[in-house]
Amino acid sequence: MRSLCRARVAFSSFVFAVFAVALGAAPATAAAPGDTDGPRATPRAGRAFHTTVADTPVALPAYDRGHITSWDLGVATSTTPQGVDVLPLLALYLFHRTDEQLLRAVVAVVSNEVLLTRPWHKGAPAEWLLSASMLAPPVALAPRVDDVDRPRQELLSGELRAGLGLGARGRAAVAPGEQADVDNMWEANVTVEPVFRWFFPGERAAPDFVAPASHRALQVHGALRFDGLTRNLFGSNHAGVAFGVRATAGVRAGVTPWSGDHAPSTMWQRGNAWLVGVAPVGPLPEQHRLLYSLHGAFGLGLDRFTAFAVGGGPPRDETFAQDVPLLPGASIDEYPTTRHLIGSLEYRHEPIFFFYWGPFASVAILDREHELKGHVVRTDDVVSAAGLRMTTVFLFSSRIQLQYGINTGLLQTPSAPRQELTVHLSGRL
Repeated sequence: MRSLCRARVAFSSFVFAVFAVALGAAPATAAAPGDTDGPRATPRAGRAFHTTVADTPVALPAYDRGHITSWDLGVATSTTPQGVDVLPLLALYLFHRTDEQLLRAVVAVVSNEVLLTRPWHKGAPAEWLLSASMLAPPVALAPRVDDVDRPRQELLSGELRAGLGLGARGRAAVAPGEQADVDNMWEANVTVEPVFRWFFPGERAAPDFVAPASHRALQVHGALRFDGLTRNLFGSNHAGVAFGVRATAGVRAGVTPWSGDHAPSTMWQRGNAWLVGVAPVGPLPEQHRLLYSLHGAFGLGLDRFTAFAVGGGPPRDETFAQDVPLLPGASIDEYPTTRHLIGSLEYRHEPIFFFYWGPFASVAILDREHELKGHVVRTDDVVSAAGLRMTTVFLFSSRIQLQYGINTGLLQTPSAPRQELTVHLSGRL
């Protein structure tokens, strides 16, 4: 999981904030660069910040957001018709950007990815790209139809992908009054990506189950991305907008019929677009924010292994993860979809320094697999969800985020909607 924490907060800050809540302390005062709301300013990621909480001075030093190494730890749970999904969150995130190169890596044991870019020559916006990713779950997974596992089609599968491409990158404009940072960028690129996928029947697979053949693929991927968002102390979106589009076309060699698809396609195309932004709440100060997002996707010739992965889990505020929508109540990456449209809205309040909370809601249209007269078919479902999210500082200069979501369109039982609870810790090294 990509890291969401971009700031080091002294443990004393956590203690002072907790006491301020418990004692109902008066609003703290601050003198921060770019303070547009008088004595009360929201701390920005990477910038020095000085304030007092409960008459105690608190100082946060500035740090270079162009060189970030952070960790993620936590657990994401989701109720299902067969019990509770429990998925661990464990990852190391690296983001290092200079005038000469950009290095981004996510190391999560079973899912790893790395991106390296370098300009054609110093100062040029044009660049070349190298990328690599690996997905290798240690356990076999069964497809879900009507949210119920089908163990007779259980598969142990994985994917290895490399990429070589050309593109351009530059600095993106931010909202008026905000200060641009290294992750405020635009990019446009095209990459050629060879892919290898492997498959083995799981232990619970039926004796007559025929697994897909391991095969090679070649795909061309294009992306256009703009990130004009500024972040708060915890790396969460605070002001501005981000948007982008991605498109992929691929061809596979060596595919054969299998129990889940008797006529697999050798070619596929897919594209998605997104808009993510933050707006003020009328005349209220900047401690009140309205966060919104809209994600859409469509594909042709997609199967379980090339479809879009949609699910729950913590928010994806990092620049290179904003194209992934959230479906509260579901497990992480639970639903492979060939098309979806998902909109969300969140009100976030910062009642005291280092503490954020607020409700959120979303509506999604996505195609899911259902059983109809003995056959598995895809139908477009409309599902709605709501929840509550809280973020604050924690032990050892870290951040903790608690999230609860309930989805009335995804059912645990005929009368009970599915629910999720996520506990997410992250910090800078």
